[in-house]
Amino acid sequence: MSSANRPRFLFAAVFITAILANSVFADAFDFSYNFANQPVTVTGTLTGTQNGNFVTDVNVTSLIINGYSVSGTIYTSQYAQGLGWINSGQPIVSFDGSFNNFGFITSDVTIGDYNNNDGFYMITFNGVHEADAYHFGGGSNVLVTDAPSLNANWSLTKSSLPQSTSSVPDSGATLAMVGGLFLTLAAFRRRIAA
Repeated sequence: MSSANRPRFLFAAVFITAILANSVFADAFDFSYNFANQPVTVTGTLTGTQNGNFVTDVNVTSLIINGYSVSGTIYTSQYAQGLGWINSGQPIVSFDGSFNNFGFITSDVTIGDYNNNDGFYMITFNGVHEADAYHFGGGSNVLVTDAPSLNANWSLTKSSLPQSTSSVPDSGATLAMVGGLFLTLAAFRRRIAA
């Protein structure tokens, strides 16, 4: 390799490494809920990190309400009694359903946007559980509420295939990557010049 092409090669190698390092794999989980009072089923897939009985850093990748596959962005939030839907706390998703407190909704209700047609949420307060699902449009409207005992109809299982998610680095990580790139290039140029 000629000395003129070395800086280009080094730059390309560092750039590709930075991109690959920025791609992470999250665990994938399949969830389902069968409503006891009506024949309605909600299923889907989410990604996140398992911490004992809980999954954190939740991102919903698919949501199916009674056979209807929800399209578009699915926002996740947590419900706080007296405050409503908030995004300051992560949704709580648990394997046994005992502490579920999440909303998977097609609008960002945390900022007051209630213009949505699809949603599924499960909340738990003082040992009382509530599950709701709704879909309006497409000729198959669904609106169902359930108060299950210990969320007996809830299932969350780890999927066999990991989901690739692209993380957005914070400004400090970006600054460190760019700074490292410039230091590497400066050292390489100094070495070539010598």
